[in-house]
Amino acid sequence: MESDFLIFQNQTIEEAIELIQSNESRCVILITDNYKIIGTISEGDILRALLKGINVKSLAKNIANLNFSYIKEKHENNDLKNLFNKGITLIPVITHDRKIIDAISYLDFFNER
Repeated sequence: MESDFLIFQNQTIEEAIELIQSNESRCVILITDNYKIIGTISEGDILRALLKGINVKSLAKNIANLNFSYIKEKHENNDLKNLFNKGITLIPVITHDRKIIDAISYLDFFNER
């Protein structure tokens, strides 16, 4: 699993911003210390937090989207296409017990990197 997309629950919004800038996916995946997925954080989530006056030194978990799209470890490419067509830029792949095993970005899926 690439760490380019993962941020731990004890990291800050500022660290999420830095990771988003480096991974070009416009999103990161928030996880626990044992790699269970909590949610996602997009550029839009960060912008909304900043507009509300939330400090970038605050914990990233405070602005996470807990109602995120994902796919299970056994999936079809059509499942991915459908989610990407809805505007999602990063799709977590998880196990039955919500552990992150992969993340597929729009750029990688459509070979635009």
